Parts: sequence; C-alpha cells; structure tokens
Amino acid sequence: GDAFVSTADDTSAVVRGKGGSNSEKKALAMSIASPYMSSFALSNDVHLASMPERQQMNTLVKLGFHFAELSSFAETCDAATNDAPVDPYVRALCAGIEEVLQEYTDDVLDVEADFADNIVAHDASSVSLAGAQARLARYGTVLPALHRLAARYADATTTAAQHAGDDDDEDERLPAASQLLMELHEASCTAAPPWKDVASRLLWHLTQVFLRQTYAWVAHGELLGGAFFVAPSDGSAKSLELLDASAGASARATAEWHSGFDLKASLVPPFVSTRAASAVSFAGRAIRVLRHQQRVNVAQGRRVGDGDGDGDG
Repeated sequence: GDAFVSTADDTSAVVRGKGGSNSEKKALAMSIASPYMSSFALSNDVHLASMPERQQMNTLVKLGFHFAELSSFAETCDAATNDAPVDPYVRALCAGIEEVLQEYTDDVLDVEADFADNIVAHDASSVSLAGAQARLARYGTVLPALHRLAARYADATTTAAQHAGDDDDEDERLPAASQLLMELHEASCTAAPPWKDVASRLLWHLTQVFLRQTYAWVAHGELLGGAFFVAPSDGSAKSLELLDASAGASARATAEWHSGFDLKASLVPPFVSTRAASAVSFAGRAIRVLRHQQRVNVAQGRRVGDGDGDGDG
C-alpha cells in the first residue's frame, strides 16, 4: 500500500464546495479544512521506521497537509466568476499566500536535491530526517499559522454570506476583510518571528488594496469593491429618489453631502487615526459635490471656472 495514508473520513462534497445548491456553493466557496485536523500520516504498514523516525516523518507530512490546503485556498481567485466574484482583499491574501508557498516549494526542492546528491555520493551520514526537519523548521510555525488565518477568514466569509440580508446584529459583524487587516496588523507588531515577518508581508499586500480604495475615494469620490470605512448611508439612495425632480441639482448635492455617506468607525484600520479617517471621508464627499456641480455647469452651457460653484474649490 501507500507509505502515507489519510486518517480522516472523506469530506462531504458540500463542505468542499463541490456540491449542493448554488447558494451553498457561493456561501462555502472559501471552505478550507481545519488546520488542527491533519489527515495524513505514515502508514502503520511501514515497519522499517522507528518511533522517533515515524514522529519526524509525520511532522514533515503535516507541512504537506497545510501546503495542500493553502494551495487550494489560493486557487479561489482563479475560480472567480461573475456570479461569485472574489473580494479584492482575498485576492491580495491569496497573492501573499502564494509567495510563501513558492518559497516553501523552493526549499523543499533544495532539500530533495541535497538528499539525492548525498545518496549518489554514497554519503548516507548526510541524509537524515532531523536535517530535513531543521531546514524546514520555520515552516513548522509559518504554515500552520497561515492555515489558521485562512480558516478564520473562510469562516467569517461563509458566515457573512449565509447571513446576508439579515438585519439582526448586522452592525456587530465586522466584514472578514476588516478582521483580517486588524489581525495581521497586530501580528506584524507583536507576533514572534518567523510568523511576524510573514504577517508583515501579508499586511503589505492587503494595505495596497486599502490604499487604492482610499485614493479612489479621495481623488474621484468613488467607492471600489471591498470593505471600506466610508460607505453609503442606509436608505440614502431611496432618500435621494424621493426628492422632487424640481428640487434642483443643488438640493440633491446638499442632501448627499449631509446624509449620503457614513464613516463606519469599526471599519477604520488600526494604522489609521480617527482624525485621518474623518479627513478622508470629508475629502471624498467634497469631491463628489464639486464634480456634481461641474456637470451641472457643463449641462447649462457655462464655461467651467466661471461664476459661483465653478469647481475650483
């Protein structure tokens, strides 16, 4: 039989995102096996390994388990469709995960190459499980921590999808991306290496998404996809629709300025001060008002830059 066997029961199709209704597939698209349930181990049919060697092999096999699950998680981005688009934050997370997995793959190949060279050279003393375990030791910390992070993100995403549209306690549930930003920021400051270094790299990837969102809002008054601390106010679109058509552009712009958008303090990343968040919110709303007035001026045949409300700020 095989040297390494699975010790777990077959995972159901729905849990792995391969069956069930369309809504179940969409809600469970981020499914990932528990990082605490490594399902592979050295087969009991292999009698040549001593107990210490068996333990060392099983330790190395666990790295393969984490690698396989994280690889599957990262492939989520490639499986994006119009019906189930991938959040920009999960794309950034997957990009960071793929970087770490590529480094792990390179290190494993180096270990394999050294083993092969030593065997060819008949230098058996240089071939040891302990040596391989030592060279891959950092991944014994990094891969499980990364797996736990991905599992928590998947759980939060699944919970949000299953409760989409629920009004009960909606404000108490932070978007998964916001939780992820906060957790990675904390790990990048307080975690022990090597996880601290990896968390900092992942945070860099996610921060790029946040900076693009901030730029789009401050420079253009536009909200990109993904969780952001500026969001349309509840019922703001309906309120604007109720305005009488004769109210004029100024009235609509004023209504949007005062009640069109909210600053959600719970979504402000820990590396952004409350004062800075307020300034970002103000700038985006101001840009929207000025651009709206500019469009009105053009529609009225007035040269932009003349008269009141010319958009010069």
